[in-house]
Amino acid sequence: MSSEILYGAGDRYAKGDLNEQELMYYTMNCCPSAGACQFIGTASTMQVVSEALGLSLPGNALAPAYGVQINRYARQAGRQIVDNIRNGIIPRRFLSRKNIENAMILHAAVGGSTNALLHIPAIAREVGIQVSQDEFDAVNRQVPVLVSLKTGGHWPTELFWHAGGVPALMRELKDLIHLDAMTVTGRTVGENLQMLEDSGWFAQVQSYLTNYRVAPAEIIKTRRDPVKSQGNIRILKGNLAPGGAVIKLSGVDEAIYNFSGMARVFDSEEEAVAALLRGDIGPGSAIFIKFEGPKGSGMPEMLRTTEALWNMPELSRSVALFTDGRYSGASRGPAVGHIAPEAAEGGPIAYLEDGDMIRMDVAARTLDVVGLHGQPATPAEVAQAFAERSHRKVFPPKADTPAVRLYKKLAMGSEYGGGFGL
Repeated sequence: MSSEILYGAGDRYAKGDLNEQELMYYTMNCCPSAGACQFIGTASTMQVVSEALGLSLPGNALAPAYGVQINRYARQAGRQIVDNIRNGIIPRRFLSRKNIENAMILHAAVGGSTNALLHIPAIAREVGIQVSQDEFDAVNRQVPVLVSLKTGGHWPTELFWHAGGVPALMRELKDLIHLDAMTVTGRTVGENLQMLEDSGWFAQVQSYLTNYRVAPAEIIKTRRDPVKSQGNIRILKGNLAPGGAVIKLSGVDEAIYNFSGMARVFDSEEEAVAALLRGDIGPGSAIFIKFEGPKGSGMPEMLRTTEALWNMPELSRSVALFTDGRYSGASRGPAVGHIAPEAAEGGPIAYLEDGDMIRMDVAARTLDVVGLHGQPATPAEVAQAFAERSHRKVFPPKADTPAVRLYKKLAMGSEYGGGFGL
């Protein structure tokens, strides 16, 4: 049973669509074994990214937790760490822009989580490399999606690994990635791939697919016959998000790519979820959750909101979610996050009010306020209204802890990865 079924079960129970016995059944059976989720959420995405960066052993990303391979990788990793300490091999010495670009390319090819747009720039910054959201957008224009992974796609991540995983994907993308990038093994990406080829690793892991009656080519597509011709990530900009906003298109109905709606504005996810469950949100609404960015509240994920909406078919094809916070890698449906500048920094989203008119055009990569309180308005009129609102807006206090307060004080914007701005 797929773990994706569990998401939203709590809200269905609260609405009365599930009884307590059914809720307990899903809770006990959706995630019955050890290991990361069987979909390309953030945990699985960052396994792929770690291997693509050259920071983990070749072929280890997404290896099933219950298989013998995971124990072998654990032992190999321990030996590699000892060897690297002896030889002075540390990430800061080999991690280069080539590694970062490889990670962005593989992230696009697997249709990975939007959270990678926080983690990859934060990792890069630690070694003195700057990565912008525009670079992700450019990569996703060039790199096709080659694996249809849950939740927005077809295959669980386990079968992707059995099809050859990250190394097989690298072979298909070898003319796009940097084969000469150094890795934690002390060898280049190209040398690692050749080592796996020579050892018979590909044939070994792919042999498991006979149990599923699936061929590797059914799971990992070629660039001539991709799942999608471009990646799932788009960076949107406009008068509502001058610093950018992120949308992941897998699981999004194409009918909503060109979206217009009336803003319903909330200062927290809890308020938005409560309004949805009460039935206070109507078709054609643009739900905005603000003050949830790095400086607002530490940037929590808005998974409950996306799942609550996903489980309301009467709304999920006409309502879109927008936030300066982030989303879970498991999120489905029309959800735009990382709106920058965030509300706590005085970005335009801070001054949005109920009834303002929103337009999103995914093809044009734009996100704009096009009306005020239900009436169309010119860009100049919108700018003037927001300037007036900025003089009277009081930012809500957020309950937090000393650690969160320290993070909020030092955090950079999501467009820079949300890392510390020391």
